[in-house]
Parts: sequence; C-alpha cells; structure tokens
Amino acid sequence: MFFSLIEILISNIKGNSNIFIQPLATAVNGLFWSLYAYGKKDWFLLIPNILALVLGAVTTMSVFI
Repeated sequence: MFFSLIEILISNIKGNSNIFIQPLATAVNGLFWSLYAYGKKDWFLLIPNILALVLGAVTTMSVFI
C-alpha cells in the first residue's frame, strides 16, 4: 500500500500525475484508525496508521504544489 503512494508522490512531483483521491482517502483512513488505536493504546496499530496519515497527506499536498 505504501509503495503505491510513493509512486504517486514521485509522479506528482515530476508533474506527470494529478492523482489525489487515493492519497486523500489513505490519509483520512489513517487518521481515523490512528485515533482509534490511540484510544485503545494499541501502539502496534498506531504506528503504521500514523505513517499512512503522514504519507497520504504529503502525497495529497504534492498535487497542489
């Protein structure tokens, strides 16, 4: 899952792609799962979802730069 976001990020930076729906959905999904994991104090669930949140947000912002 993270490899596709990195591919989209590189394409967005090069100006070859304008995909923002998938990274935005990944960021929102990562946000809600992170909130759930933080509430449950489940660090094994929290760490990868924070990574998804950050990577999804950065990839989404790269479309508009």
